This record gives sequence, structure tokens and C-alpha cells, in this order.
Amino acid sequence: ENISSMTDQIQETIDYAVSLGVDETNLTDCYYDADKYYEVEADYAEGFQLGITGTPGFVINGYLVPGAISSDDLEYLVDFLLAN
Repeated sequence: ENISSMTDQIQETIDYAVSLGVDETNLTDCYYDADKYYEVEADYAEGFQLGITGTPGFVINGYLVPGAISSDDLEYLVDFLLAN
């Protein structure tokens, strides 16, 4: 029952993405591609090691910026951190 439920949830997610204009074939190929899975898992592990526990989260020049900030603040922070 759990596997059937998970399969239904995956299909619902794919159907929703398609309704927003995402190409179903590309999404499905990417979703079930083992290499992509391991790439995402590696990115997740790296983010977790850096202290990112949610989205959005940024690491700029080694400095962790957790959470949402305004585009003006982000631009200032990027300029400041890259200059130092």
C-alpha cells in the first residue's frame, strides 16, 4: 500500500509539473535517472555539511546565508564578501 501511495504521489507531482508547462518526458527521464539521483544526494549532503537545513540557503565565499533575504541585501552581501 505504501509503495502504491508513493507511486501515486510521484505521478501527481509529474502531472502537476506538466500542467505548469514542464516537458513530461524530460522530467520523467530525469526523475528516474540514477545518476541524477546521486548528484542531487551529493548536493544535499554538501549543503547539510555547510549548515544549510532549508531553502533558500546560500554559501557565498564560504559564508552561510540561511533563509530568504532581499535581492538588494543579497547583492550587497555578494559584493562585500567577494571583495574581502
